[in-house]
Amino acid sequence: LSVSPQSRERLDIFNREKQERINYGILVHEILRNIITKDDLPSALDRLLYEGIIGTPERAELEIKIMELLSTELPAEWFSGKWKTVTEREILLPGGEMIRPDRVMINGEKAVVVDYKTGAPKAADRDQVNRYASALLDLGFSETGKYIFYISQPAGCRIIPVE
Repeated sequence: LSVSPQSRERLDIFNREKQERINYGILVHEILRNIITKDDLPSALDRLLYEGIIGTPERAELEIKIMELLSTELPAEWFSGKWKTVTEREILLPGGEMIRPDRVMINGEKAVVVDYKTGAPKAADRDQVNRYASALLDLGFSETGKYIFYISQPAGCRIIPVE
C-alpha cells in the first residue's frame, strides 16, 4: 500500500491535532485534581510552571480557560468550597480491589462523584461512575450525584449527569 505525500501530510496534521487534544485533556485533568476551590487554580498552575511542564504563555491561557470553565453552573458549585472534597482518593472494595474516583464532594450524607475524561463518551465511562457511586452508597452515603466531565479542547468540554 502506497500513501501519497499529500495524504501522509494530512495524516500527520490529524495525528498532531489529536495528540494536542489528548495532551490538553491530560493537563487539565492534572490541574483539576490539584484544586479544591477555584482559588487554588493559580498555585496549581504555578506548580506546573515551576516544574517546566508549561510555559508562561500557556499558564496565562490555561488560567483564563479553566477559570471560565469553573465559572459555569455545576463546576462553580463544585469548586466553591461548600463541599468537603477529596481528589484521587482510593476506595477499597469488599473483594480487595481499589477504585479511585477523580473527585468526590461530600455534604452531610450526600456525596457527588465526578470523573474527568478525555476523548469521546463511552458506555464504559457511565459504568465506571456508577461503580464509584455504588461504592459510596456502600460506605454509608444516602444519596449520590454522578457526573462525567469530558475535557478536550476548551470548546469541547461538557458535563454529563449519569443515570
